[in-house]
Amino acid sequence: MRYTLLVISAICLLSILPINTSGQTPSFEHYQQLNNAETRLPTYKDSDVTLRIKLQQLERINKSRKKHRVPPVELDILASRVGNKIAMEGSRKKFMGHFNTKGESPYIRYALAGGMDHIKENAASISANQKLPVEEEDLLDYMKTNHEAFMAERKPNDGHKQNCIDPHHTHVGLGLGWENNEFRYYEEFIDRYLEFDVHTSTVKVNEEFFIKFKPLTHHSPYTIIVYLESFPKPMSPGKINRIYSYNDYGQTEILSVPPWELPKADAKGWLQFSFTPQKKGYYYVQLFLSAKPYKSGNATTEGKIQASGIVIKVE
Repeated sequence: MRYTLLVISAICLLSILPINTSGQTPSFEHYQQLNNAETRLPTYKDSDVTLRIKLQQLERINKSRKKHRVPPVELDILASRVGNKIAMEGSRKKFMGHFNTKGESPYIRYALAGGMDHIKENAASISANQKLPVEEEDLLDYMKTNHEAFMAERKPNDGHKQNCIDPHHTHVGLGLGWENNEFRYYEEFIDRYLEFDVHTSTVKVNEEFFIKFKPLTHHSPYTIIVYLESFPKPMSPGKINRIYSYNDYGQTEILSVPPWELPKADAKGWLQFSFTPQKKGYYYVQLFLSAKPYKSGNATTEGKIQASGIVIKVE
């Protein structure tokens, strides 16, 4: 049987509560409990079989990260379901890319599912000339093939590899989907450094919106950038297949808060930020953190941690 492997990349703007704090690898039972407790996107919940497969792939990913001397990541249940959703749709409708047929990008898909952390996606597919076998060992082999293709990339065309070994990532969601002779695989890398207070995800034009957050690590808040983009438009499978990357920012920057204008933290470490949207659309809020507090001089997001993927729908 012949099959074709295809991988596509993400273009990102670069201008935690970790699940495990013991230093030990979490057990299958640990992730099984998390999987059973997660109520979002229940249609795309992993079975025990696919959960075990993903934990084996997680081990492979962490071996790649260890080889490049960066910390391991943990499996994220919600991000895995987000990955499953687009992987299943892609294999069924025969498209492969970072957008679904609603025209939604990775950060919008993750945010609409309830995610608030920064997400950065790798995507790959296998298309065969006959029906693909999908036993457990087959799925493991397809995942291995896709990840090894990411890691085999060479500069300057090594976007997937750099995503796999980004030292800022703390978690990863793994998405699987297959139908007949199509297999889809997604890696949804997550940067989890902030705790968020409950906030609404939908407001009206000229209605002030509030975000309350605090760092979970020693990192310091550095800057906030807000982008506006139009509501997504439906895409055909053919159009999705022709788009090989996505921008990790909106169409228009509407607000940028430099370090010296950031809100001050309260006694418990919480910071509150607000803005009033003037137009309808999706507002993408990026909160950046720095390893060291800002003192003086020019400000840049280069080398900083993008620690949020908040998307607000303004009607």
